[in-house]
Amino acid sequence: MDKKISALFDDYDGIVLDEEAGLFDPAEIKEMTMRKIQGSHAITNTRAVRRTGRTLLFAAIIASFLTLTAFAAGLSIHQKRQREVREQLNIDQNQVSDYVEPAVPGEDDSAEGVTLLSTINDGEFQNVFVNVSPVEPEEINSFGRRIENADGTASYYEFSFTRDNVNFGIATPAVLTGGAVSLDDLVAAAYDADSKTLTLQCACIDTLFPFDEDFALTLQLHRMTMDPDYSTEAELIRTFGTVTVHPTGATTRTILFDDPIPFENAVTGGKGQVIGVTLGSMDVDLLVTHDNMETIYERTALEGEALQDFMDEQLGWIRATDALFQGMALTFSDGSTRTGFGTLRSFYENGRVVNRCGLGSSTINISDVVGVTVGGVTIPVTRG
Repeated sequence: MDKKISALFDDYDGIVLDEEAGLFDPAEIKEMTMRKIQGSHAITNTRAVRRTGRTLLFAAIIASFLTLTAFAAGLSIHQKRQREVREQLNIDQNQVSDYVEPAVPGEDDSAEGVTLLSTINDGEFQNVFVNVSPVEPEEINSFGRRIENADGTASYYEFSFTRDNVNFGIATPAVLTGGAVSLDDLVAAAYDADSKTLTLQCACIDTLFPFDEDFALTLQLHRMTMDPDYSTEAELIRTFGTVTVHPTGATTRTILFDDPIPFENAVTGGKGQVIGVTLGSMDVDLLVTHDNMETIYERTALEGEALQDFMDEQLGWIRATDALFQGMALTFSDGSTRTGFGTLRSFYENGRVVNRCGLGSSTINISDVVGVTVGGVTIPVTRG
């Protein structure tokens, strides 16, 4: 279950153990993987569909399907996966200009190792899609699952990536299937048994470590063994190889409201305003101003009652802005809408608070937005 930033405060008990901070449980891997598909299916199309000419339409669809099937049969696993990632993200449909695809081998006998498929920036991460091979069935079948061993330990496999030889993150199966899916469905769609190839997504965080130049990305497979005391040892099973990634930018569109939308902190009674939104192909920012915002988002050394008051006010603002974000909708020129937002990160920048939400394994056409609804108020905008 995905947690919004406000929910994290509800679960926080004020204590973080050092030995727990570095633990990455398989359940978290599963949660992180499923989080990528959230938001992909929150588009509602309100257009009426004409039912005339169905026979010709069905015939055209069948002919198109047969043509695509014949075409796909001649593709290498790299070309096939590259096309599937592009289709899943709706790159062509949403006219996303920041999506980069290098040339990939056209022969399946070159599948072994690591092959770069594509890169896209979602405002927070450089999302790098790769194929790795060989991956054995038993390795992929245990992804996200803890296997209990006879000696009381537990094991699981973990795909990881390093940036310029520095440990950087966990690689997860790329989302290549639509609709509500289980982890098993997700893994099955990303794995090709014939070539033993797995398609992975590496989310390289951009905000903490800006990407100003090309970087080397190395993919590895580890077998993790966890003791009953939760200490974990990593056994390197395989290094697939290294690819050079050229970082991409993120084109955005900022819409500032002529008449800001007021809102209130229910805890303190403080006042705030929604001043606009910034749209990216894979993320949306809700832009607000409110009382004490500079103080709320700076690190401060407080103790006792002063610290508690500060945290209460901060939590009140986070909940207030998150409630606005969750009720927000984007309207497109064809009448369809996009909902399902929520604050995943908040920060103070350039005199305003930015509340950011990623769009999961999907994109939007930022130029096609014609309306923004926040706090029950719909703001018409001109196509950009």
